[in-house]
Amino acid sequence: MSLLMENVVADALSKKEREPPLRVRALVMTIGLDLPRQILKTQNEARKLENIKKEDVGGMLVENSKDLEKVRTPYGWNPMPQ
Repeated sequence: MSLLMENVVADALSKKEREPPLRVRALVMTIGLDLPRQILKTQNEARKLENIKKEDVGGMLVENSKDLEKVRTPYGWNPMPQ
C-alpha cells in the first residue's frame, strides 16, 4: 500500500472514532401575565414597616420617613416626589 493510501485509510478510521457533537436544545422562558402583579405585590411587602430596617446599604441609610428634609441628596432635592 502506498503512503498516500495509508493516510486516507487512517483518516477515515479516525473520523469513525470521534465522538459525535453534542446537541443542545434551546431553552425558552415563558413569562406569565401575572408577573407585573407579582413584582408589585413583592415590592409592597418589602415596604411594610416590619420589613424596613435601619442599616447601612452601600452608604445609604434605609429609613421610612415623610420628612422632606431627609429626602435631600448631596446634589439637591430628590427628583422623585414622595
